[in-house]
Parts: sequence; structure tokens; C-alpha cells
Amino acid sequence: MVLGSLDKNIIAEYYSSYAKLHSTSKGFISNLLSDMDECILKERAENEYEIKFKILEEGLRIQEYLYRFEDSFTRSSRYLVDRVQECTNMTSYFFTDQEKEYSIFKYKNETMLKIKKHRIIEGDQFPIFVNEELFHTKSSEIISQIMQPAIIYKGRMVKHRIKDFIVDTIDGRVYSLAVTICEASGKLQYQLEVEYSGYIKGYGPFIENHENQIIESLEGLASFVYSNLKKVITPDTQRKFEFVIASTDYDSIEEIIDFSKQKILKEEFGVV
Repeated sequence: MVLGSLDKNIIAEYYSSYAKLHSTSKGFISNLLSDMDECILKERAENEYEIKFKILEEGLRIQEYLYRFEDSFTRSSRYLVDRVQECTNMTSYFFTDQEKEYSIFKYKNETMLKIKKHRIIEGDQFPIFVNEELFHTKSSEIISQIMQPAIIYKGRMVKHRIKDFIVDTIDGRVYSLAVTICEASGKLQYQLEVEYSGYIKGYGPFIENHENQIIESLEGLASFVYSNLKKVITPDTQRKFEFVIASTDYDSIEEIIDFSKQKILKEEFGVV
């Protein structure tokens, strides 16, 4: 297919053709971009835009949740699902200086420090996370941040996540639809997360770096998901950090807080 300026009809045609050739939509975004000699771009890269839902039904396999949640997209002409089913399992260690949240984890065998400052705004239908994020991967940067005296260790969490990606054919923005099951101190948190991931160039209604348009499109997708899943999900604002805090027995964690941060960096992540 020859691709010029994209619109919803062209990308829908590409999506259908790709699915017929490959018997699945898996990977259609990357192949579309390859054919266009383009890549996913992201506006306002320092920010995270996300809407969270609590999953009310527990006990299913993580893949089963994703399959169930995506069933409604088969009836949508606006939203196209790229079923990559990207799975990650990671252990995160959380710290705070009372203003920001710090977490260290391994992602694709690389040790990463994420520094996050949270902000929640009220959308028309849902609370929306508009968070500032900064990542460090160099050992020297991780050490210099975490070893600051004001930064205190608060606990750890094991996160299991599976996600697919969704293209909004109205403006070409791409979102992730992720199911996370997290465990901290024997307690579990089940969430569905809808998050802005980037955009595909070429859509007429698209206005780059227009935060209101990003938020409106995100909320439109979240509204579509929620309208089909009201019996099994409900809007949520609990952060992973808050879940760890709520789950941790601080009478027994004193000895963990007392041991050195160097021990976590060295023994868990090989950062010295």
C-alpha cells in the first residue's frame, strides 16, 4: 500500500490488510511506521499522561484480563489494537524525599532509576495523572541521587504487567492499555492503566504539544473502555508507591530501613 498523508480510512485499510496477511494485528504499528520510514514520536516527553482503573474481579491470569478488556475494541472503528502483548516482570524498590518518588528496577536487563513527581487533575469524567518523570541509567547518577540523606527507603514491590497498544484514528495518537498485578508484603493490587505513548505523523486534526488535545484524546479512550467494562473496573487513583506504603508493616520494616542503601544498590542491582 502506498502511504501518503494519513487519515483514519487509510490506516484502517492498512490495519485490515495487515491482519489478513498475518492472521493477527500484532506488530501492525511498527510495520506501518517502517513502511512510512517513520518512528513513533512523543510530545511533552518529560510528562506521563495516564488514567487508572481498579480491577474489581481478582484471581484471573494476567493475560485473561487483557483479552477480556480488548474484546470491546472489535466493535470500534475509531480504535485499532496492536496486540503485541508485551510482558514484563520486575521488582521495584521505592524511596522518597517527601516531595518526589524514586524507584529503582531492572528493565530489559538495564538498571534504571525513575524520579517521579505526581500531579492529578480532574478531567470531565476521570482523575488524570499528569506526572513529571526523569530517568537515570548511569551508575554514578543513580548513586548520587539515592545516597542523598533526605531520600528514605520505603519498601519494595513485584510488578507483573502485560500491555498492548492502541491507535486513535482521529488524531493518530498511540496509547498503551496495560494490566498490572502488583504484590507488596503479601498484598495484591490489580489495575488497568490507559497511558499516552506517542503519535504517528500525518493526521490532519493533530496539533503537536497541545496538552488539552492529549488529555481529551486520552479521556475519550478511557471513557470508551469504561463504558464497556463498568461491571469489572472502577476509576482509581492509587499509585504504586501508595500501594507499597499501605501494604507495608512498618513495625517490622525498621530493620530494613536501618540497613544501608548501598546494600540495595550493590546486592540487588550491582551498582557500587
